[in-house]
Amino acid sequence: MAIIFLAGAEAFPDLVKQIKPKAVLLSYYYLREKKIDLEDFWVKSGQPKIFIDSGGFTIIVKGKRIDENYLKEYAEFIKKYEHIIHIYANVDTINPEETYKNQKFLEKLGIKPAPVFHANEPDTFLYRYLKEGYEKICIGGFVALTGKGAEIRKGKALKKSREEIRTQALGILNKIRAFCRELGRNYPKIHLFGLTTPANIRFMAKFIYSCDSTAWIGGKYGNFWYPRQNGYTLGHGHWKESKLSLKKLAEEMKNKGLMAEEEVNKVLEGDSALLKRVSLYAWKLFQERLERIEPNIERIKFEGDETEKEKIKMLKELAKDIGIRLSELVKGNKRRIKMFKNYLGLSVLTCNICPVANKCSFYQENSICWYEKDIIEKFGGLRDTESILAKLREMIIITYQRIMRGLRLELSEGGYPDKTITALINNYIKMLETYEKIRNPFPQVMLQQNVQNIEVQHQQIISPDILKTYEEVMNRWKEWKEKLLKKETK
Repeated sequence: MAIIFLAGAEAFPDLVKQIKPKAVLLSYYYLREKKIDLEDFWVKSGQPKIFIDSGGFTIIVKGKRIDENYLKEYAEFIKKYEHIIHIYANVDTINPEETYKNQKFLEKLGIKPAPVFHANEPDTFLYRYLKEGYEKICIGGFVALTGKGAEIRKGKALKKSREEIRTQALGILNKIRAFCRELGRNYPKIHLFGLTTPANIRFMAKFIYSCDSTAWIGGKYGNFWYPRQNGYTLGHGHWKESKLSLKKLAEEMKNKGLMAEEEVNKVLEGDSALLKRVSLYAWKLFQERLERIEPNIERIKFEGDETEKEKIKMLKELAKDIGIRLSELVKGNKRRIKMFKNYLGLSVLTCNICPVANKCSFYQENSICWYEKDIIEKFGGLRDTESILAKLREMIIITYQRIMRGLRLELSEGGYPDKTITALINNYIKMLETYEKIRNPFPQVMLQQNVQNIEVQHQQIISPDILKTYEEVMNRWKEWKEKLLKKETK
């Protein structure tokens, strides 16, 4: 089942107790601040599934520090109410190493929270949590940040469109699936923080265990939520413009004893408190609908012994799984192509693995997709993968030789780093990455893209006589980076 936890429920205890939603997310920070008796709240709210958020991010946004006392108090709170809590998360920070230390500290105190991984963090931490056998993992970092939260993220407000959030989330889920395959373990229960919109929640429900949203808090500026498509998604409208939907929902609530006759008349006049109640009821119906959906990501696997035809067949099935109409891929819908690539972890779509190759007027065997304009333009209109790889090999060798000459010149002039040489080295590494991505576009290969693979690829392209100074290039590049970081710190 897919569970939607309604976040921020501690701010509206009376409303929650009245409507009794299926699942709520409560912040420990505010529970502690307001001194709410969790067991009393749980019983009076109809015993919903409870997700406890540690409140770590709230503390950081408020400019405070997470100390050992906070961690100890959190552990004691969880122990006290563990019998009624469905999931509880680690005390996360913006530093993944610190978040991991908090995880281990809490485990020493006798509780085992679900680890928290943020979308912008290195994959090594995600791999570590999977390797250590955690059955529940929380993924965050998809929501836009403003104000103090944005300042924490190096002063940049992260505003993401619905499509960007989906593709980023699907990319991470694909990594998890591939890591699980590599480790030989079962797929964990995944919770996605802050998916917010019903459209994103409905889309992702096929692949995750649970998610949360604060969007249920309707009634603001006269707006409210109402069911659409048989309750499998929600609409959002103003009470003046959506009176028929509002009246239908209010009448249904009256029949269930959730709204009195006089309150129906008031809500039709735009009473903000009653609009909140209507919105919460709509989200409860949405929760009930989505609980019927079973996540299917566990059955999607890429086995090493599959033939090319079997892989292509699976790609076609996956396209349907993520709600992409094959006709949209044929027409070259850029958003759908990008979503398909992100979901599978593909960097480049080629004709050989495209699920609609037999229907595409631009099909060309052993070639890059006609819609991969960025790559095709870089190589003078070439689409044939062998021709592109041959040209790339030539460029890589020439760039390497230029770097060698430049480094010798640098050393003869006192070793001061030259920006041109640094740019060449960066470009050189990107070319090696591009070479490997075009050569091996399948997901299980893509997930092995690390420094070791790039170095192996480098050794296959560059002849042995000029490999001797490769280590010198990498060492000089690392030295320059360290000097630059020291300057920025000062």
